[in-house]
Amino acid sequence: MVTLAFYRGKGNWVNALIRLWTRGPYSHTEVITKSEGPNLHYCHSADRPDKGVRSKWRLLDVDEWDFVEVDADPVAVEQWYAERLHCGYDFLGLLGFVFRPETGDKNKYFCSEANAASIGINEAWRLDPNTLKPIIDNLSNFKRN
Repeated sequence: MVTLAFYRGKGNWVNALIRLWTRGPYSHTEVITKSEGPNLHYCHSADRPDKGVRSKWRLLDVDEWDFVEVDADPVAVEQWYAERLHCGYDFLGLLGFVFRPETGDKNKYFCSEANAASIGINEAWRLDPNTLKPIIDNLSNFKRN
């Protein structure tokens, strides 16, 4: 099992712009493969401040994040991120939310794209945080045999 975390905190103007443009409460996602206590998590994502794909321990305030467990292999997720560590942030891919069918750079990622791809969702470049959330909610209701 892994957990996807969806950021609904206030953040900065970039977070506000993402929420406005994607018409939803979320502006960022993380995929969690390990936790130490209620707030400290080993997170994987792609973001602007870290200049792309990264894995690191983060404190996530439960008042600012929504969490959904997904039946995915944490080892496979960590391997996906290890293979792409330091790939750049996909600014061009973000334009895909404005100018379809822009798919971005194949060696760069934005948060929801990286997280969706790491758990095996095809064409993850199509997914912003607010379109990924209902998909993850539905996936969490299914059990693998």
